[in-house]
Amino acid sequence: METVCHGLLRDPRPGARPAAVTTIPDPLVFYSWWNEELATHPDYTTSGQGMGVRRNVKLHYLPSTDCFQLFTEDVKAALTLSIEHTDGTPVRPHELFVGATLDVLGRPMTLRSASAKTIAWVDAEAKRLLRRREALCAAIQKFQDVHKALETIGITQLYLNRLMDASTTAIPPDGGKANLARLTMEVHALEGLLQRYRS
Repeated sequence: METVCHGLLRDPRPGARPAAVTTIPDPLVFYSWWNEELATHPDYTTSGQGMGVRRNVKLHYLPSTDCFQLFTEDVKAALTLSIEHTDGTPVRPHELFVGATLDVLGRPMTLRSASAKTIAWVDAEAKRLLRRREALCAAIQKFQDVHKALETIGITQLYLNRLMDASTTAIPPDGGKANLARLTMEVHALEGLLQRYRS
């Protein structure tokens, strides 16, 4: 299968080496499940309650086509679909992580686990984004207090940081649980701030 690179960041410093771009596995594989209550015959249950059944699904994101495939236990062929936000914009790969909730066919679906390759990619991207964010915070600290600078753009708390301090090193959660969309948003905001200070 062909792999596609999605560069999430760029290094704005002239003459600097561009940040390494990690290759997204094709496909990104996530697992989810929920419990459903099946109705049973009243003769079998004195309380009138049904029987609980766990429904398992597998969700693939295909970077080569920007679409999703949904696999369920009771269907032999995968359902190919597009998953969008309420405003109609498509869900992007950096928005997928263990713990994210997506609207799939009108039903909220929480991504509960992922394949080993998917977890490795999310964890590697989180580490790369955090290194970039820390470098940007250190550069901004030369011009203004990072806490005050971030407040000017509406960020009161950095993701994964308890303290707003340039010397605080954030540790990403492992297991594919890091919110790459949040980290990417913060890095782009910091890049814009640094560019403003340098101009």
